[in-house]
Amino acid sequence: FFDFIVTSPPYCNRYDYTRTYALELIYLGNNSDQVRRLRQAMLSCTVENKEKVDFLNQFY
Repeated sequence: FFDFIVTSPPYCNRYDYTRTYALELIYLGNNSDQVRRLRQAMLSCTVENKEKVDFLNQFY
C-alpha cells in the first residue's frame, strides 16, 4: 500500500538494539553466538562492527 517509511529521530539505526535488549534476547533463549550473528546481520551505522570492518579493509 505504501512505498515509504516515515520516522522521526532517533533514527532506526541510531542505537545498538542487540546491546539494549541483550538480557531479553538471552532470556528468550538466544545464546551469545546467536546475538552476535543477529548484530552482524542488522543494519548498523553507529555500531562498530569489527567483522564488517575487517571485511571491508580487504578491499580498501
